[in-house]
Amino acid sequence: MHVVVAHLSGRNRKTERHRRKCLETLYYELGEADVLDITLERRSDSQDKQDRAHIVSLQNQGWHRGLRISHCRGGDDPLLWIPDAVLGAVNASFSGDVSYIDVLRGSILIEKRTPESLMPESGQSERP
Repeated sequence: MHVVVAHLSGRNRKTERHRRKCLETLYYELGEADVLDITLERRSDSQDKQDRAHIVSLQNQGWHRGLRISHCRGGDDPLLWIPDAVLGAVNASFSGDVSYIDVLRGSILIEKRTPESLMPESGQSERP
């Protein structure tokens, strides 16, 4: 099963903020489903540290206290390739090719936008 969280915004360089907003939505949905152990793909040491600080901050606000994240290098766990493949399908659908996302549609459990995500204008691509 897949959980897809997207964020649509104007063009800017706040990708880390958008990532955190997507992760907040993801953490909430997974916590509600009692999925409490989450593995994220390893990035830089400072970025991984920011991820850990983010989850602690959310837990201090009353979010699922049992929620735990860990980081793993993508090459060390082939299961981390799955989100990349799903993201490729999502991005292809935003470009007009829905053939890949249609194959996955039956396995997508949750598909959401972040609360701050813009709604696409008529005729505008929905690419996050």
